Amino acid sequence: CPGDYAFRNACARYCADRKEKQDELARKLERFYARVQRYRALARLRTAAEMRELLLSEGLEAQIASGGGGSGRLARVRKLIAEGEGMSVNAFLRRLKDGNMKFGFSESGGEDAVKVLTIHGSKGLEYPVVILPELCGHFRGGERLEFMWTDRFGSAVKCFHPEEKTMEETLVRTACSIYEQEKDVREERNLLYVAMTRAKMRLHLLFTEKGKALSPAYARCMCDYFDFDALSDYWENGEAELPALPRTQLAAKADEGEVQRILAVYKQPYRYESSARLPVKSSATELLEKDEDELRFVAGQGASREEGVAYHAFLQHVVFGADAAEERARMRTQGLIDKEQDALLDTQKLRAILALPSVAALAGKRVWREQTFLLRLPATEVPQLGSDAQDEVVFQGAFDLLTQDEAGYLILDYKYSGREDASLKAHYAPQIALYKKAVARIFRVDERTVRARILNIKLCREIEM
Repeated sequence: CPGDYAFRNACARYCADRKEKQDELARKLERFYARVQRYRALARLRTAAEMRELLLSEGLEAQIASGGGGSGRLARVRKLIAEGEGMSVNAFLRRLKDGNMKFGFSESGGEDAVKVLTIHGSKGLEYPVVILPELCGHFRGGERLEFMWTDRFGSAVKCFHPEEKTMEETLVRTACSIYEQEKDVREERNLLYVAMTRAKMRLHLLFTEKGKALSPAYARCMCDYFDFDALSDYWENGEAELPALPRTQLAAKADEGEVQRILAVYKQPYRYESSARLPVKSSATELLEKDEDELRFVAGQGASREEGVAYHAFLQHVVFGADAAEERARMRTQGLIDKEQDALLDTQKLRAILALPSVAALAGKRVWREQTFLLRLPATEVPQLGSDAQDEVVFQGAFDLLTQDEAGYLILDYKYSGREDASLKAHYAPQIALYKKAVARIFRVDERTVRARILNIKLCREIEM
Protein backbone atom coordinates (compact mmCIF):
# COMPACT_ATOMS: atom_id res chain seq x y z
CA CYS A 1 0.00 0.00 0.00
CA PRO A 2 2.28 2.79 -1.16
CA GLY A 3 1.48 6.40 -0.34
CA ASP A 4 1.09 8.51 2.76
CA TYR A 5 -0.36 5.73 4.93
CA ALA A 6 0.54 4.86 8.47
CA PHE A 7 1.39 1.19 8.97
CA ARG A 8 -1.88 0.47 10.81
CA ASN A 9 -3.92 2.17 8.05
CA ALA A 10 -2.00 0.28 5.37
CA CYS A 11 -2.84 -3.02 7.11
CA ALA A 12 -6.51 -2.08 7.33
CA ARG A 13 -6.62 -1.13 3.64
CA TYR A 14 -4.80 -4.31 2.56
CA CYS A 15 -7.30 -6.39 4.53
CA ALA A 16 -10.27 -4.41 3.16
CA ASP A 17 -9.34 -4.98 -0.51
CA ARG A 18 -10.65 -8.55 -0.50
CA LYS A 19 -11.63 -8.50 -4.17
CA GLU A 20 -8.08 -7.72 -5.24
CA LYS A 21 -6.17 -9.61 -2.56
CA GLN A 22 -7.04 -13.16 -1.52
CA ASP A 23 -3.55 -14.16 -0.41
CA GLU A 24 -2.47 -15.59 2.94
CA LEU A 25 -1.42 -12.16 4.25
CA ALA A 26 -4.96 -10.78 3.85
CA ARG A 27 -6.40 -13.82 5.61
CA LYS A 28 -3.82 -13.49 8.38
CA LEU A 29 -4.77 -9.84 8.88
CA GLU A 30 -8.46 -10.78 9.05
CA ARG A 31 -7.71 -13.32 11.79
CA PHE A 32 -5.63 -10.72 13.62
CA TYR A 33 -8.39 -8.07 13.56
CA ALA A 34 -10.96 -10.62 14.72
CA ARG A 35 -8.76 -11.49 17.71
CA VAL A 36 -8.15 -7.81 18.50
CA GLN A 37 -11.89 -7.14 18.55
CA ARG A 38 -12.43 -10.06 20.91
CA TYR A 39 -9.70 -8.87 23.27
CA ARG A 40 -11.00 -5.29 23.13
CA ALA A 41 -14.47 -6.39 24.19
CA LEU A 42 -13.13 -8.59 27.00
CA ALA A 43 -10.82 -5.80 28.22
CA ARG A 44 -13.85 -3.69 29.13
CA LEU A 45 -14.96 -6.37 31.60
CA ARG A 46 -11.74 -7.92 32.90
CA THR A 47 -8.72 -6.60 34.81
CA ALA A 48 -5.26 -6.22 33.30
CA ALA A 49 -4.08 -9.33 35.18
CA GLU A 50 -6.98 -11.41 33.86
CA MET A 51 -6.31 -10.28 30.30
CA ARG A 52 -2.63 -11.24 30.50
CA GLU A 53 -3.56 -14.62 31.96
CA LEU A 54 -5.84 -15.09 28.95
CA LEU A 55 -2.98 -14.27 26.58
CA LEU A 56 -0.75 -16.80 28.33
CA SER A 57 -3.39 -19.51 28.17
CA GLU A 58 -3.87 -19.01 24.42
CA GLY A 59 -0.31 -19.95 23.48
CA LEU A 60 1.96 -17.19 24.79
CA GLU A 61 3.00 -19.18 27.87
CA ALA A 62 4.26 -22.10 25.79
CA GLN A 63 6.07 -19.73 23.44
CA ILE A 64 7.90 -18.00 26.31
CA ALA A 65 8.74 -21.20 28.18
CA SER A 66 10.15 -22.93 25.08
CA GLY A 67 12.72 -20.19 24.44
CA GLY A 68 16.12 -19.70 26.02
CA GLY A 69 15.88 -19.11 29.77
CA GLY A 70 12.17 -19.80 29.52
CA SER A 71 11.53 -20.41 33.22
CA GLY A 72 13.18 -17.12 34.22
CA ARG A 73 11.40 -15.16 31.52
CA LEU A 74 8.07 -16.71 32.51
CA ALA A 75 8.71 -15.80 36.17
CA ARG A 76 9.24 -12.17 35.14
CA VAL A 77 5.99 -12.24 33.18
CA ARG A 78 4.20 -13.60 36.26
CA LYS A 79 5.56 -10.72 38.33
CA LEU A 80 4.35 -8.29 35.69
CA ILE A 81 0.91 -9.89 35.86
CA ALA A 82 0.85 -9.40 39.63
CA GLU A 83 1.30 -5.66 39.07
CA GLY A 84 -2.08 -5.54 37.29
CA GLU A 85 -4.20 -7.10 40.02
CA GLY A 86 -7.39 -5.11 40.49
CA MET A 87 -6.49 -2.61 37.72
CA SER A 88 -8.26 -2.06 34.43
CA VAL A 89 -6.29 -2.39 31.21
CA ASN A 90 -6.38 1.38 30.65
CA ALA A 91 -5.21 2.09 34.22
CA PHE A 92 -2.35 -0.40 33.83
CA LEU A 93 -1.22 1.14 30.55
CA ARG A 94 -1.29 4.62 32.09
CA ARG A 95 0.84 3.40 34.99
CA LEU A 96 3.26 1.78 32.58
CA LYS A 97 3.50 5.00 30.57
CA ASP A 98 4.00 7.13 33.68
CA GLY A 99 6.82 4.80 34.74
CA ASN A 100 8.70 5.29 31.45
CA MET A 101 7.59 1.83 30.29
CA LYS A 102 9.33 0.16 33.24
CA PHE A 103 8.29 -1.67 36.40
CA GLY A 104 10.75 -1.99 39.25
CA PHE A 105 10.86 -5.40 40.88
CA SER A 106 13.62 -7.74 41.98
CA GLU A 107 14.30 -10.80 39.85
CA SER A 108 15.88 -12.71 42.73
CA GLY A 109 14.93 -13.63 46.24
CA GLY A 110 11.40 -13.95 47.48
CA GLU A 111 9.22 -13.29 50.47
CA ASP A 112 11.84 -14.71 52.89
CA ALA A 113 14.87 -13.14 51.19
CA VAL A 114 17.40 -10.97 53.04
CA LYS A 115 18.06 -7.73 51.20
CA VAL A 116 21.17 -5.59 51.67
CA LEU A 117 20.54 -1.94 50.80
CA THR A 118 22.03 1.45 51.41
CA ILE A 119 19.97 3.76 53.59
CA HIS A 120 19.34 6.02 50.60
CA GLY A 121 18.23 3.02 48.56
CA SER A 122 15.70 1.99 51.20
CA LYS A 123 13.74 5.24 51.13
CA GLY A 124 10.02 4.66 50.68
CA LEU A 125 10.31 0.93 51.48
CA GLU A 126 9.36 -1.08 54.57
CA TYR A 127 10.48 -4.47 55.89
CA PRO A 128 9.28 -6.66 58.78
CA VAL A 129 12.78 -6.78 60.30
CA VAL A 130 15.54 -4.18 59.84
CA ILE A 131 19.15 -4.56 61.01
CA LEU A 132 21.38 -1.45 61.09
CA PRO A 133 25.06 -2.38 61.49
CA GLU A 134 28.19 -0.26 61.97
CA LEU A 135 26.50 2.64 63.77
CA CYS A 136 29.82 3.65 65.35
CA GLY A 137 31.47 4.71 62.09
CA HIS A 138 32.54 8.36 62.26
CA PHE A 139 30.98 11.01 60.07
CA ARG A 140 32.99 12.57 57.28
CA GLY A 141 33.64 15.89 59.11
CA GLY A 142 36.84 17.85 59.35
CA GLU A 143 37.45 18.26 55.60
CA ARG A 144 39.06 21.52 54.69
CA LEU A 145 39.68 21.92 51.00
CA GLU A 146 41.97 24.56 49.51
CA PHE A 147 38.89 26.46 48.43
CA MET A 148 35.84 26.30 50.70
CA TRP A 149 32.37 27.67 50.02
CA THR A 150 29.14 27.69 52.01
CA ASP A 151 25.78 29.30 51.32
CA ARG A 152 26.05 31.17 54.61
CA PHE A 153 29.64 32.53 54.58
CA GLY A 154 30.41 32.42 50.88
CA SER A 155 33.95 31.56 49.71
CA ALA A 156 36.94 31.07 51.99
CA VAL A 157 40.61 30.58 51.07
CA LYS A 158 43.74 30.22 53.16
CA CYS A 159 45.81 33.21 54.16
CA PHE A 160 49.09 33.42 52.17
CA HIS A 161 52.19 35.27 53.47
CA PRO A 162 54.33 36.35 50.47
CA GLU A 163 57.42 37.05 52.52
CA GLU A 164 57.41 33.83 54.51
CA LYS A 165 55.87 31.74 51.70
CA THR A 166 53.47 30.12 54.18
CA MET A 167 49.74 29.58 54.44
CA GLU A 168 47.46 29.35 57.44
CA GLU A 169 43.80 29.00 58.28
CA THR A 170 41.52 32.01 58.62
CA LEU A 171 38.59 32.82 60.87
CA VAL A 172 36.20 32.55 57.91
CA ARG A 173 37.49 29.07 57.01
CA THR A 174 37.06 27.95 60.61
CA ALA A 175 33.48 29.27 60.58
CA CYS A 176 32.85 27.44 57.28
CA SER A 177 34.22 24.21 58.73
CA ILE A 178 32.02 24.45 61.86
CA TYR A 179 29.00 25.26 59.69
CA GLU A 180 29.64 22.25 57.44
CA GLN A 181 30.08 19.96 60.45
CA GLU A 182 26.74 21.10 61.89
CA LYS A 183 25.14 20.51 58.51
CA ASP A 184 26.63 17.01 58.35
CA VAL A 185 25.28 16.23 61.84
CA ARG A 186 21.76 17.24 60.78
CA GLU A 187 21.95 15.22 57.57
CA GLU A 188 23.23 12.12 59.38
CA ARG A 189 20.46 12.45 61.97
CA ASN A 190 17.85 12.60 59.21
CA LEU A 191 19.47 9.60 57.53
CA LEU A 192 19.32 7.62 60.78
CA TYR A 193 15.63 8.50 61.13
CA VAL A 194 14.98 7.17 57.61
CA ALA A 195 16.84 3.93 58.39
CA MET A 196 15.03 3.30 61.69
CA THR A 197 11.56 3.96 60.27
CA ARG A 198 11.94 1.26 57.59
CA ALA A 199 11.13 -1.39 60.22
CA LYS A 200 7.53 -2.59 60.52
CA MET A 201 7.90 -5.09 63.39
CA ARG A 202 11.46 -5.39 64.71
CA LEU A 203 14.51 -3.10 64.64
CA HIS A 204 18.05 -4.22 65.55
CA LEU A 205 20.80 -1.60 66.11
CA LEU A 206 24.39 -2.88 66.21
CA PHE A 207 27.13 -0.96 68.11
CA THR A 208 30.77 -1.69 68.85
CA GLU A 209 30.95 1.00 71.54
CA LYS A 210 28.71 3.38 73.43
CA GLY A 211 28.21 6.99 72.38
CA LYS A 212 30.33 9.67 74.05
CA ALA A 213 28.72 12.94 72.92
CA LEU A 214 27.28 15.18 75.65
CA SER A 215 24.58 16.33 73.22
CA PRO A 216 23.30 15.13 69.81
CA ALA A 217 24.45 18.51 68.45
CA TYR A 218 28.06 17.33 68.93
CA ALA A 219 27.58 13.84 67.52
CA ARG A 220 30.49 12.41 65.54
CA CYS A 221 28.86 9.07 64.76
CA MET A 222 25.33 7.66 64.82
CA CYS A 223 25.78 5.97 68.18
CA ASP A 224 26.19 9.46 69.72
CA TYR A 225 22.47 10.04 69.13
CA PHE A 226 21.47 7.36 71.66
CA ASP A 227 21.21 7.57 75.43
CA PHE A 228 22.42 4.10 76.40
CA ASP A 229 21.46 4.54 80.05
CA ALA A 230 17.84 5.19 79.07
CA LEU A 231 17.94 2.18 76.71
CA SER A 232 19.45 -0.24 79.24
CA ASP A 233 16.39 -2.49 79.11
CA TYR A 234 16.85 -2.97 75.39
CA TRP A 235 20.63 -3.42 75.39
CA GLU A 236 21.94 -6.91 74.69
CA ASN A 237 25.64 -7.80 74.86
CA GLY A 238 26.40 -9.81 71.75
CA GLU A 239 29.01 -11.92 73.56
CA ALA A 240 26.66 -13.05 76.35
CA GLU A 241 25.11 -16.49 76.24
CA LEU A 242 21.41 -16.67 75.74
CA PRO A 243 19.59 -17.71 78.92
CA ALA A 244 18.11 -21.18 79.00
CA LEU A 245 14.38 -21.39 78.52
CA PRO A 246 12.52 -22.10 81.75
CA ARG A 247 11.00 -25.54 82.05
CA THR A 248 7.26 -25.65 82.31
CA GLN A 249 5.12 -28.39 83.75
CA LEU A 250 1.64 -29.09 82.54
CA ALA A 251 -1.03 -29.56 85.15
CA ALA A 252 -2.65 -32.97 85.26
CA LYS A 253 -6.03 -31.33 84.88
CA ALA A 254 -6.62 -27.81 83.60
CA ASP A 255 -8.50 -25.42 85.83
CA GLU A 256 -11.80 -24.81 84.05
CA GLY A 257 -12.16 -21.28 85.43
CA GLU A 258 -8.67 -20.36 84.21
CA VAL A 259 -9.42 -21.84 80.79
CA GLN A 260 -12.58 -19.76 80.47
CA ARG A 261 -10.74 -16.58 81.51
CA ILE A 262 -8.08 -17.21 78.85
CA LEU A 263 -10.67 -17.97 76.18
CA ALA A 264 -12.60 -14.84 77.12
CA VAL A 265 -9.52 -12.76 76.32
CA TYR A 266 -9.13 -14.29 72.86
CA LYS A 267 -12.85 -14.12 72.10
CA GLN A 268 -13.04 -10.38 72.58
CA PRO A 269 -14.21 -8.76 69.34
CA TYR A 270 -11.67 -6.66 67.50
CA ARG A 271 -12.60 -3.01 67.92
CA TYR A 272 -11.70 -2.08 64.37
CA GLU A 273 -13.14 -5.09 62.55
CA SER A 274 -15.17 -2.86 60.21
CA SER A 275 -12.03 -0.95 59.24
CA ALA A 276 -10.07 -4.14 58.57
CA ARG A 277 -12.70 -5.31 56.07
CA LEU A 278 -12.62 -2.10 54.03
CA PRO A 279 -10.80 -2.11 50.69
CA VAL A 280 -7.95 0.38 50.48
CA LYS A 281 -8.93 1.24 46.93
CA SER A 282 -12.03 0.51 44.89
CA SER A 283 -13.84 1.75 41.80
CA ALA A 284 -17.32 2.95 41.08
CA THR A 285 -18.12 -0.08 38.92
CA GLU A 286 -17.00 -2.52 41.64
CA LEU A 287 -19.80 -1.24 43.86
CA LEU A 288 -22.44 -2.39 41.39
CA GLU A 289 -23.88 -5.76 42.26
CA LYS A 290 -24.24 -7.44 38.88
CA ASP A 291 -27.40 -9.52 39.10
CA GLU A 292 -28.05 -12.56 36.95
CA ASP A 293 -30.06 -10.63 34.32
CA GLU A 294 -27.18 -8.24 33.80
CA LEU A 295 -24.69 -11.09 33.51
CA ARG A 296 -26.90 -12.92 31.00
CA PHE A 297 -27.19 -9.72 29.00
CA VAL A 298 -23.42 -9.21 28.84
CA ALA A 299 -22.50 -12.84 28.22
CA GLY A 300 -25.33 -13.79 25.87
CA GLN A 301 -25.26 -10.88 23.47
CA GLY A 302 -21.68 -10.60 22.27
CA ALA A 303 -22.68 -8.89 19.03
CA SER A 304 -24.64 -6.25 20.97
CA ARG A 305 -21.65 -5.73 23.21
CA GLU A 306 -19.36 -5.03 20.27
CA GLU A 307 -22.00 -2.72 18.82
CA GLY A 308 -22.10 -0.78 22.09
CA VAL A 309 -18.31 -0.43 22.01
CA ALA A 310 -18.50 0.92 18.45
CA TYR A 311 -21.10 3.58 19.36
CA HIS A 312 -19.11 4.50 22.47
CA ALA A 313 -16.01 5.03 20.29
CA PHE A 314 -18.00 7.27 17.94
CA LEU A 315 -19.25 9.46 20.84
CA GLN A 316 -15.73 9.62 22.24
CA HIS A 317 -14.43 11.38 19.10
CA VAL A 318 -17.46 13.12 17.59
CA VAL A 319 -17.61 16.90 17.13
CA PHE A 320 -20.99 17.78 18.63
CA GLY A 321 -23.15 19.79 16.24
CA ALA A 322 -21.63 18.21 13.10
CA ASP A 323 -23.47 15.80 10.78
CA ALA A 324 -23.23 12.15 11.79
CA ALA A 325 -22.35 10.92 8.29
CA GLU A 326 -19.54 13.46 7.91
CA GLU A 327 -18.16 12.64 11.35
CA ARG A 328 -18.30 8.94 10.58
CA ALA A 329 -16.30 9.45 7.37
CA ARG A 330 -13.76 11.65 9.21
CA MET A 331 -13.19 9.03 11.90
CA ARG A 332 -12.63 6.31 9.30
CA THR A 333 -10.10 8.48 7.47
CA GLN A 334 -8.22 9.39 10.65
CA GLY A 335 -8.26 5.83 11.97
CA LEU A 336 -10.31 6.75 15.06
CA ILE A 337 -12.65 3.83 14.39
CA ASP A 338 -11.70 0.70 12.48
CA LYS A 339 -13.52 -1.09 9.70
CA GLU A 340 -15.30 -3.56 12.00
CA GLN A 341 -16.60 -0.80 14.27
CA ASP A 342 -17.78 1.30 11.34
CA ALA A 343 -19.75 -1.67 9.99
CA LEU A 344 -21.70 -1.84 13.26
CA LEU A 345 -22.76 1.83 13.13
CA ASP A 346 -26.00 3.09 11.63
CA THR A 347 -26.03 6.70 10.45
CA GLN A 348 -29.74 7.24 11.16
CA LYS A 349 -29.33 5.92 14.69
CA LEU A 350 -26.29 8.15 15.18
CA ARG A 351 -28.34 11.16 14.13
CA ALA A 352 -31.06 10.16 16.58
CA ILE A 353 -28.50 9.95 19.41
CA LEU A 354 -26.96 13.32 18.51
CA ALA A 355 -30.47 14.84 18.42
CA LEU A 356 -31.20 13.93 22.06
CA PRO A 357 -31.65 17.17 24.06
CA SER A 358 -28.62 16.71 26.33
CA VAL A 359 -26.36 15.77 23.40
CA ALA A 360 -27.61 18.45 21.02
CA ALA A 361 -26.97 21.10 23.68
CA LEU A 362 -23.24 20.21 23.70
CA ALA A 363 -22.56 21.92 20.36
CA GLY A 364 -19.92 24.63 20.86
CA LYS A 365 -19.50 23.92 24.56
CA ARG A 366 -16.39 22.81 26.39
CA VAL A 367 -16.55 19.13 27.27
CA TRP A 368 -14.28 16.69 29.11
CA ARG A 369 -14.29 13.14 27.72
CA GLU A 370 -12.95 9.94 29.28
CA GLN A 371 -11.54 11.89 32.23
CA THR A 372 -10.26 9.69 35.05
CA PHE A 373 -10.41 10.71 38.70
CA LEU A 374 -9.41 9.58 42.18
CA LEU A 375 -11.81 10.35 45.02
CA ARG A 376 -11.23 9.87 48.74
CA LEU A 377 -14.40 9.43 50.79
CA PRO A 378 -15.28 8.28 54.34
CA ALA A 379 -16.67 4.76 54.17
CA THR A 380 -19.86 5.94 55.87
CA GLU A 381 -20.68 8.10 52.83
CA VAL A 382 -20.80 5.01 50.59
CA PRO A 383 -23.85 2.93 51.60
CA GLN A 384 -22.84 0.09 49.28
CA LEU A 385 -19.83 -0.69 51.51
CA GLY A 386 -22.16 -1.33 54.43
CA SER A 387 -19.56 -0.12 56.94
CA ASP A 388 -19.75 2.16 59.96
CA ALA A 389 -15.97 2.75 59.93
CA GLN A 390 -14.73 6.32 59.76
CA ASP A 391 -11.76 5.35 57.59
CA GLU A 392 -11.41 6.84 54.12
CA VAL A 393 -11.46 4.74 50.97
CA VAL A 394 -9.98 5.79 47.63
CA PHE A 395 -12.21 5.34 44.58
CA GLN A 396 -11.18 5.56 40.96
CA GLY A 397 -13.41 6.06 37.96
CA ALA A 398 -13.80 7.82 34.63
CA PHE A 399 -16.43 10.19 33.24
CA ASP A 400 -17.70 9.35 29.76
CA LEU A 401 -18.51 13.04 29.31
CA LEU A 402 -18.60 16.07 31.59
CA THR A 403 -19.68 19.58 30.61
CA GLN A 404 -20.50 22.88 32.28
CA ASP A 405 -23.51 25.01 31.46
CA GLU A 406 -25.46 27.85 33.08
CA ALA A 407 -27.03 25.50 35.63
CA GLY A 408 -23.74 23.94 36.72
CA TYR A 409 -21.97 20.70 35.81
CA LEU A 410 -23.61 17.89 33.87
CA ILE A 411 -22.40 14.27 33.69
CA LEU A 412 -23.40 12.08 30.73
CA ASP A 413 -22.79 8.38 31.29
CA TYR A 414 -23.05 6.12 28.23
CA LYS A 415 -24.80 2.76 28.57
CA TYR A 416 -25.81 0.20 25.96
CA SER A 417 -28.67 -1.78 27.44
CA GLY A 418 -32.10 -3.14 26.63
CA ARG A 419 -33.35 -2.55 30.18
CA GLU A 420 -36.27 -0.35 31.08
CA ASP A 421 -35.43 3.16 32.28
CA ALA A 422 -36.43 2.51 35.90
CA SER A 423 -34.35 -0.68 36.10
CA LEU A 424 -31.30 0.97 34.53
CA LYS A 425 -31.63 3.99 36.81
CA ALA A 426 -31.85 1.87 39.96
CA HIS A 427 -28.93 -0.35 38.95
CA TYR A 428 -26.46 2.46 38.22
CA ALA A 429 -27.58 4.91 40.92
CA PRO A 430 -24.58 4.10 43.23
CA GLN A 431 -22.10 4.67 40.41
CA ILE A 432 -23.68 7.99 39.40
CA ALA A 433 -23.78 9.12 43.05
CA LEU A 434 -20.00 8.64 43.30
CA TYR A 435 -19.51 10.54 40.03
CA LYS A 436 -21.46 13.48 41.46
CA LYS A 437 -19.36 13.49 44.62
CA ALA A 438 -16.20 13.42 42.50
CA VAL A 439 -17.26 16.44 40.43
CA ALA A 440 -18.27 18.36 43.57
CA ARG A 441 -14.88 17.65 45.21
CA ILE A 442 -12.79 18.35 42.10
CA PHE A 443 -14.45 21.67 41.21
CA ARG A 444 -15.32 22.62 44.82
CA VAL A 445 -19.00 23.13 44.22
CA ASP A 446 -22.15 22.09 46.04
CA GLU A 447 -23.02 18.49 45.13
CA ARG A 448 -26.65 19.50 44.67
CA THR A 449 -25.64 21.63 41.66
CA VAL A 450 -24.16 18.62 39.85
CA ARG A 451 -26.60 16.88 37.52
CA ALA A 452 -26.27 13.53 35.77
CA ARG A 453 -28.02 11.65 32.99
CA ILE A 454 -27.63 8.16 31.62
CA LEU A 455 -27.51 8.05 27.83
CA ASN A 456 -28.90 4.68 26.74
CA ILE A 457 -27.36 4.33 23.29
CA LYS A 458 -29.24 1.20 22.35
CA LEU A 459 -32.71 2.66 22.91
CA CYS A 460 -31.76 6.30 22.05
CA ARG A 461 -33.05 7.53 25.40
CA GLU A 462 -31.68 9.75 28.15
CA ILE A 463 -32.54 9.13 31.78
CA GLU A 464 -32.45 11.87 34.39
CA MET A 465 -30.64 10.69 37.54
